[in-house]
Amino acid sequence: MEIAHQLPGRVRVRIPGLASDGYRRELVEKLSSDDRISDQRVSSASNSLIVSYDPLRIQTEDLLSLLSEEKTSKAPKPRKRPAPKTRKTKVARKVSPSKSPKKALSKTKKAPASKYFKPAVSTDVQEKIRKIISKEDPQKPYSDGKISMLLKEKKIEIARRTVAKYREMMGIPSSNSRRKQGAP
Repeated sequence: MEIAHQLPGRVRVRIPGLASDGYRRELVEKLSSDDRISDQRVSSASNSLIVSYDPLRIQTEDLLSLLSEEKTSKAPKPRKRPAPKTRKTKVARKVSPSKSPKKALSKTKKAPASKYFKPAVSTDVQEKIRKIISKEDPQKPYSDGKISMLLKEKKIEIARRTVAKYREMMGIPSSNSRRKQGAP
């Protein structure tokens, strides 16, 4: 496990065991039940986990120890190569007496990803940013810091850099450019 990127309240960790569905599911359930963690996203392609947390209630080191604790106890070892594909034929399996035949021969069902992951809230925040900018004075447009402060008054904790990122994603120019566009 290694930290790929870190900001106050947000960390991206690369965990090789995330390739396993069972481990990923258990990890997401554990993080979802912790009220100090506000959001988590898993990227299977890069085997990374992005965790947003309350930095006043939990430190990064504690979060990492929580993740490594989970990893050592439940994560399978990552495989080097994928298993060769075989034809789908029913094969008789030897069943130990402790397992029932019904359980041993049952097929695994895949649940939709929405069951395990929280939806992104950035679209709601982007819409609020768009409304704030639409109501501003064209002669004195709000800076990204001012927009961040206005959102904090509405109980939405968001950094100035995140406001800038969302504003650029929506194609809205900076406050200086908006002032020049709105000037007579």
